[in-house]
This record gives sequence, C-alpha cells and structure tokens, in this order.
Amino acid sequence: MKERYADYKQKQQQESAQNVDSILDRVTGEEKYYSTKTQAIKNGWMTKEEVVKLEHQIDSTMTKNEKGIING
Repeated sequence: MKERYADYKQKQQQESAQNVDSILDRVTGEEKYYSTKTQAIKNGWMTKEEVVKLEHQIDSTMTKNEKGIING
C-alpha cells in the first residue's frame, strides 16, 4: 500500500492537464487505493489511525525526497 501511495503522489505532482493517460492512471490508482484502504479498515487489518499515520510518514518522506532533488 505504501509504494502505491507514493507512486500516486509522484504522478499527481508530475502530470499536466493535457496528459489524459496520466490522469486516468492516477484516478484509477486512487480508486484502488481508497477501496483497498477501506477494505483493510473494515476487515480489521489496519485501524484508521494506522492508515493516517502511514500516509503522514509517506508524505514526510516524499517531501524530504523532493527537497533533496531540488537542493541536490
């Protein structure tokens, strides 16, 4: 789940409004992510709090990576 979310965030930042394939891929990925997340919570595999924590960790890592690329 972590890798898919990271891929989603990266694609979201890189796409342009004219890139219909990228937008479709991202929206499809987003739908899969949210349905998987909902199913994991419903089945008790993860709590909502664990999911939120994981999302924050990924956002933090992505931000650090972006800063490294910009400043690198």
